[in-house]
This record gives sequence, structure tokens and C-alpha cells, in this order.
Amino acid sequence: MNTHTWFERVSAYYDGEVSPRELAAVEQHMKDCVQCRTFLHDLREMRRDVRAAGTYDVSLAFASRTARRAVRDEGDETVWLGVEQYARRAVLALAALVLTFIAWTSINAMNNSVVLERRITGESIDSLESHVLLKQTEISNQDIFLAVVSK
Repeated sequence: MNTHTWFERVSAYYDGEVSPRELAAVEQHMKDCVQCRTFLHDLREMRRDVRAAGTYDVSLAFASRTARRAVRDEGDETVWLGVEQYARRAVLALAALVLTFIAWTSINAMNNSVVLERRITGESIDSLESHVLLKQTEISNQDIFLAVVSK
């Protein structure tokens, strides 16, 4: 068992909420486990400190306001959960859109550079590549010549 599970069992042991069989198992475990013994000691100290703090009289109006506020705050959390889910979906959709755009521009840039490279080196260009190259009206024979010379 993990530590969290043992802490739950020790807490139940301290509160008197365990069966006789579980009682024996927890006591046996605490003989060997320093963490659980320390946890039990902390529970005892906490209860002692709370009792030493004394009691306070709280007005019925305060108790009523506190209960209403707790219920209202719980309702607010439910509303925000819906907004949060919508926002998460919107962020995921936007991220997917950005990644798709980046992939598309990368592929498009690679295709254009291949067409230009073949044009510069004098290799034959098929009709699809010619179509892509002809779309680029900014490229002139002078641009191609400068690219060849600078290469």
C-alpha cells in the first residue's frame, strides 16, 4: 500500500472508524512505520490545539450567510467550468490551425525552391512546376542570371 492509503487508515484508526481486524493491522504497521507514527502524533497534537483554542459563539446569521455563500461559490465554479472547457477547445483548435498553416507554408516553400533550383540549373521543368514558377511574376531572367552567378 502507498503512504496516502496508510495515512487514510491511520486517520480512520484515530477517529475510531476501523474494524477490530483493521485496528490490529494499523497498529502492527505503525510499529514499523515512522511516517505513520508521526502522522498519528500530528493528529493528536492538532486535536489538542483545537480543543485548547476554546469555543466561540457564532451567530445564526453568520452561519446562514456562510452557507449561502458556499452554495453560491459552488454555482460560480460550475459556470466557470463550462467557460474553461470552451476556452480549452478554442485554444486547441487555434493551435491545430497554426500548426497546419506552418506545415502548409513549409511544404509550399520547399516546392517553390525546388522549381527555382531546377530553373536556375537548367533542368527540365514539368508543367506543374512551370505553373508554380509562372505564378511568380517577380522573377525575371536577370534574377535567374544573378542567382546562377552568385551560386
